[in-house]
Parts: sequence; structure tokens; C-alpha cells
Amino acid sequence: MKKKILIAFLIIAVGSGLLYSAFNGLRWFVLSEPDIIQEVVSPNGEYVAYVFEANGGATTRFTYRLSVLKEGKKLKAGDVGNVFITYDEFDVEWIDDNTLKVNNIQSINIFEQKIKIDGVNVTYNYIKE
Repeated sequence: MKKKILIAFLIIAVGSGLLYSAFNGLRWFVLSEPDIIQEVVSPNGEYVAYVFEANGGATTRFTYRLSVLKEGKKLKAGDVGNVFITYDEFDVEWIDDNTLKVNNIQSINIFEQKIKIDGVNVTYNYIKE
């Protein structure tokens, strides 16, 4: 009987610990504000490009992300980047009202890379080694 109680206690303790860890990880992802590195408004003021850093937690590296949003929309907690995601820092510049250039790309670890979003064309400038 004592053995069954001990096993039940261990299952509850381990399960509670896993649930607590999962909840805290999800809470951090949803509630933490993005660390904005660069915020650049398009020449006509219609779009804003946000370059930001995301901390994946203890088991993954930081990632650097790019989101392009219509003016008036703000980057918020839980946003993951809707244009470009990589391990290495980069910067952006507007070429014209509807063309955004992503500069200084050095990583081969690219997880998201779109060439168009909401009427904005995106070009990429890689660093040659």
C-alpha cells in the first residue's frame, strides 16, 4: 500500500512540475514584450518595419526577427515575425514606399524568408565571406 502511495505521489509531483514549466514558458512567450532593435517607417508612412530579438528560453538560442506592419499596428507580446527569422542580427532600410531591403545577412540558419507581404516587396543583401 505504501508503495502505491509513493508512486502516486511521484507521478503527481513530476506531472505538476511539467505543467508548471510549460505554463511559465507559454506565459513568458505570450506576455513578454518583444525587444525591438530597429523600427523604421516607410517613406510614405504606410508601413513600419520592426527588427526585434526573441529569446527562445534556456534550450534555444536568441533569434532575430522582422515584421512589417501597417502604420498604427504595434508589435506586441507573442508576435513571432512575419517576414524574416534568423539566428544572426541584421538591419533594414526602405528603398522606396513599397520596397524594404534586409541588410547584413550572415547566417545560413534562416527559418522564415518572404519576398512579399501586404504589398511590400522584400529584398535581401547577404554578406559575402
